[in-house]
Amino acid sequence: MLRISDTAICLNESIEKLVILAICLFVLFWLLAAYLEMRRTLRWGHQRQTAQLCRESESIREGLLQESFAIRRSLELALAHDRADTKEVQTWLTQIETIQHSLEAVTNRLSPPYLNDSLPLAIQYVLKQWQVTHPALKLEIELPIAWDEEPIEQRRAILAFLNELLPMIASQPLPETVLYVRLSQQAQSRLMIQLSTSNVSDLLSSAKTELTYLQQFFQVLADGKCYCRRQGSTVTWCCQWRSP
Repeated sequence: MLRISDTAICLNESIEKLVILAICLFVLFWLLAAYLEMRRTLRWGHQRQTAQLCRESESIREGLLQESFAIRRSLELALAHDRADTKEVQTWLTQIETIQHSLEAVTNRLSPPYLNDSLPLAIQYVLKQWQVTHPALKLEIELPIAWDEEPIEQRRAILAFLNELLPMIASQPLPETVLYVRLSQQAQSRLMIQLSTSNVSDLLSSAKTELTYLQQFFQVLADGKCYCRRQGSTVTWCCQWRSP
């Protein structure tokens, strides 16, 4: 009888050890999966930012630098031959003005206006600029006047999310599209982006991977939550983060 009891105790201890081992392995695999997913998300974000910086650098190299070189050469030739009529001067002034506008556009893309001062104003600027290139879009904006500002790095992450999402929305021809953007702040700050269009399914299916990474990218860098909901022909992205 004693041997049977000892055997039962040993068996129970073995089962307990196996259960603990199984739980540990499950937690380990879960942490590993979460770590790998986090790496993929950060790599995706890094690739997007790197591509953007490369495009901006190429724009400066192929556009602004070439134009500035041409203006410099024209000025050198005019001064060397002591000839600079009014028409040439006006041409140079026009080229210089073009370069100034291009430089302003580049700096605005690298560091959006109002970002250091006000998140609502920065969001409004981005949306208004985007609407200029998408005039068929019906844009509705609801932004607060008073706002308790987050740290600059968090504001940049929030604006980066918006700047990445807008081109994804525009990647599909969206007839009769209405975009509603609302920013609010109570116990938590909240950015809601609601898109109503007839072919929302095409958008969600074609950009499924990018949208998933973008949501995770926001959650990591903005230290908040981001989820997407669809109801009929309307899809809503909701970003939440702790208010200051």
